[in-house]
Amino acid sequence: MAFNEHNEPNITEETEQEEVIYTEEEKNQFYEKAMFKMQCGRLSDWEEAVALLKEIPGWLDADEKLAICQEQYQVLNEKYQAELAEKHRQIDWELKEQEINRKNKRQYGLLVFGVGLVILILLLITK
Repeated sequence: MAFNEHNEPNITEETEQEEVIYTEEEKNQFYEKAMFKMQCGRLSDWEEAVALLKEIPGWLDADEKLAICQEQYQVLNEKYQAELAEKHRQIDWELKEQEINRKNKRQYGLLVFGVGLVILILLLITK
């Protein structure tokens, strides 16, 4: 870490990220786990496969598999977002329908009350 003239850390200097070096066995484990995740098919599995393959660039065909994973993740994520939006629209529609039904029931109740009141008044007047 670089220090300025007052022996304080120089925070304006960009910090270098240390590159993690994996053994061949670790790279193989990342690769195999990513291949397994690609077979599972869930959005979170594709996301995890992307993260795993990003750890081992250039290993075997990891770069090609990464491109496939990123594309499949994008497709599934868009599908998921569309399904989620549709569920929200459906819920909104159901809530609006419930509100309309509540208003209709209230209006019907007021109408029945009003008719009953008119009948009661007519009965009292005609006696």
